[in-house]
Amino acid sequence: MGYWDGDELLAHKAIKKYVVRGKGRAQPLHLKTRGKSRYGSRLRLQNWRAQLAEVHARLATWRAELGEPELWLLGCPDRLRAELRNASDDPEAWDRLAFARVPVHVHVPDFAELCRVHRLLGFGTIERFGPGD
Repeated sequence: MGYWDGDELLAHKAIKKYVVRGKGRAQPLHLKTRGKSRYGSRLRLQNWRAQLAEVHARLATWRAELGEPELWLLGCPDRLRAELRNASDDPEAWDRLAFARVPVHVHVPDFAELCRVHRLLGFGTIERFGPGD
């Protein structure tokens, strides 16, 4: 997670928890098809709930200290975004926030990856569409 003002990084936090299965699939997505009784599955679900609570607590702290951001960029699957919304204290307020999807793959969450994604988000392309193109 990072809170940026232009090119200045105001706050950052890397949250790493055991929530992903061996092949990189998130545990909440796995539960749609398979069992919940194994210890590893229960541990990943417990860590997922703790991660959601930690993310919401950190965002609330940053909003109180640094103000409301203009845009929120999320690097997670759309199905997990709904769970992130539902885990918030006020899901209706969550709907009023301006969200955009991070268009690049986010690898293991650490400070270097946060800087890499921020740098890639600064690039863009200009395409012309017209009669001669």
